[in-house]
Amino acid sequence: MCNSSPFPRCGKSEISRGEKRSGSDFAAHCFTAVRFFVIVDLMIVQHERKGMTKLIRRFGCLLLAAAVLLAAAGCAGTGANAGSDGMNMGDNGFSAAVPIKVEIGIEPAAPGVGESVRLLATVAQGGETVDDADEVKFEIWRDGDTKHEEIPAKPQGKGEYAITTTFQEAGTYHVISHVTARGMHTMPEREFTVK
Repeated sequence: MCNSSPFPRCGKSEISRGEKRSGSDFAAHCFTAVRFFVIVDLMIVQHERKGMTKLIRRFGCLLLAAAVLLAAAGCAGTGANAGSDGMNMGDNGFSAAVPIKVEIGIEPAAPGVGESVRLLATVAQGGETVDDADEVKFEIWRDGDTKHEEIPAKPQGKGEYAITTTFQEAGTYHVISHVTARGMHTMPEREFTVK
């Protein structure tokens, strides 16, 4: 706790130790700041009567700026998943700023009508495979059709999620892989032809 601050737990040393803070700490900071502003406002009103308005307003502005800075310092590193740099980290330790990447594979590359086709989504983040995706599904439709079919994919390991399907008509098809993983959603699309 800072001895010179009205805000509890604002010291840099506590943040660097990786202390986890809850939302109630933030609420306490806000409550203390509001209390402080009310006191400053009361001081201004009392001293306006004595002709010290200009001096008190300047002093009040300085105190207001100091309180905002202290509140910001006290709230740094909040959140259960906060990293040492203050960025929110996912359960896997990756920053939310590192996007997930999805590549769609089609096996065989040029399928025929009635032939079994494997659609594969390979999911990665920061060069590592993602085996803990919340949801992976394929949205498939034939060019010109308004009806889209959505099929949930099954995990195959090594960041791969797949379905097996057949196509009853020749033509150009579109597939979108809807992937939700680690707090992010991505929807890459690929076009292919069934002969």
